[in-house]
Amino acid sequence: MKTYSRHDFTREERAARAKVAISAAFEIKEQAFLDFLLSHYVRVGVQELDQEKLTPVVSGNSIHPLLYAAR
Repeated sequence: MKTYSRHDFTREERAARAKVAISAAFEIKEQAFLDFLLSHYVRVGVQELDQEKLTPVVSGNSIHPLLYAAR
C-alpha cells in the first residue's frame, strides 16, 4: 500500500476496534477500566494517558472507585 493512499483512522475508529479485542480477552472489571481509558483517549488523546498521570488513579491491579463515578 502506498503512503498517500493509507487510511488514517480516527481515535474513535481505533477505540472501536480495540473494544472488540478487549471484550474477548478481558474480564468485566478489566474491560471497564480499559473502556474508561479508551473513552479518555477518544476525548483528549494519548498525552493525558501518560503513566505518571495514571498512577494516582490505578494502584496495583485495582481500579480506583472514582473511575466508576466518571462513567
